[in-house]
Amino acid sequence: MANKNKTEQTYGFYLKIRILPLPITKSDGASLGDKIYTIGFPRSGIQGLLPKYTEGTISSMAGIRDEASRFQVSVPVQPGNSGGALVNENGQIVGVIVSGLSTKYFLENDGEPPQVVNYAIKSSFLLGFLEGTDVRYIIGTPRNAERGKASVRRTQHGIGHVITR
Repeated sequence: MANKNKTEQTYGFYLKIRILPLPITKSDGASLGDKIYTIGFPRSGIQGLLPKYTEGTISSMAGIRDEASRFQVSVPVQPGNSGGALVNENGQIVGVIVSGLSTKYFLENDGEPPQVVNYAIKSSFLLGFLEGTDVRYIIGTPRNAERGKASVRRTQHGIGHVITR
């Protein structure tokens, strides 16, 4: 529907999708060296629309300059992974992928590119945010843990790809 001066248009739509909710576990149960993974849709215009799996470990219990709200992770990520779930071996969310070190900055200022240095917001901070909303979520427990391929399958069914233009 266009407004009177026709300089702005607003498009309303309703999207109904069926996604299996992933349990969120408190990140204070995570440890240095824990195996983690993400499934996302990086650079989908080039790499395609099928989900991509990458894995690594928690490299540090803090972010840049020891920022307490983040993990440093060795999971390879690309543009398009940001906002995706960081999942532990039990198939439970321990964080949300948010950034990586800038290759351009380090090449210009240090002469060396960073190697697989990425960051995720810890799930404990995510849970704190969600508590102030009407968003429904599941807390990760030993009863809803899944391992191996079952964990990956559940995660794959708990993610979605949204393209906007």
